Amino acid sequence: MSKVNREVVATRVVYLSQIVPVDLFNVRTTVKGQKGEQSIEELADSIRREGLISPLTVSKSGTVDCYDLISGYRRLEAMLLICKDGQIDTDGYQVNVSVKEYGDLTSKLLGNYVENVRNSVRPADQARRFALLMGKPHELSPATISGSAGVSRSHVSNLSRCWSGLPEEITSHWANPELADLPMAELFKWVKLESSDEQLAAFHEYLDPTPEGGDGEGADEDGDGDDEGKAESAAPAKKEIKEAIGRLLEKSAKMKDKLPLDEKGKLNALQWVVGARKRL
Repeated sequence: MSKVNREVVATRVVYLSQIVPVDLFNVRTTVKGQKGEQSIEELADSIRREGLISPLTVSKSGTVDCYDLISGYRRLEAMLLICKDGQIDTDGYQVNVSVKEYGDLTSKLLGNYVENVRNSVRPADQARRFALLMGKPHELSPATISGSAGVSRSHVSNLSRCWSGLPEEITSHWANPELADLPMAELFKWVKLESSDEQLAAFHEYLDPTPEGGDGEGADEDGDGDDEGKAESAAPAKKEIKEAIGRLLEKSAKMKDKLPLDEKGKLNALQWVVGARKRL
């Protein structure tokens, strides 16, 4: 079973060229212009001024004298930008790192999520990582992931199911931080549909809802042009409902004195609710 080690076993200074991302995909993508989130350029400027304040989290790599990057992808990208702009060789750029021990690639990928979960990790990023860890060759159970990541098993299962069970067109939109995020309630509804065609139809309808009946001349919002008739029929119906509620209240008041004490409290609550509906 893959386990995540939260203990730092060593701190050291290494060269930037020795650090290798454990996965091309960073578990935490960010929205451009997001409040409180620095761009890579701003992060690079900060590192130029103040240095690297928080060490990168790494693990020993299978390659000699190299380290797999677990956490700090954006900082790595910023430092690579510094090297590029200043024409500095990465073999000469020194970096502070915290070294942790992980047993295999699976635990490193899980560690990448755990190390980033303290930050704001978008649901799409979580879903992609959970689906990766639950699929081959890693095949972790939702219980193992939830135990290490500090989230519920249902959270892991539901997000993974959305990522694995929806067409790529939907997941690509969901994963893109530059596009409007998709509500989880909609994703859960779509993944329950029987075919990808139905899922895509629901997705397209969500992106571009078109009311039935179109916008033809004289059509109301239901497309049948009969708003006045509906308003006229609604008034008597509302009156009848109020009269029925009134009769119910009168009947319940007569019954009240015959009820046991504990049942009176329930009736009081019922009367309050029904009375509130009558006042609408």
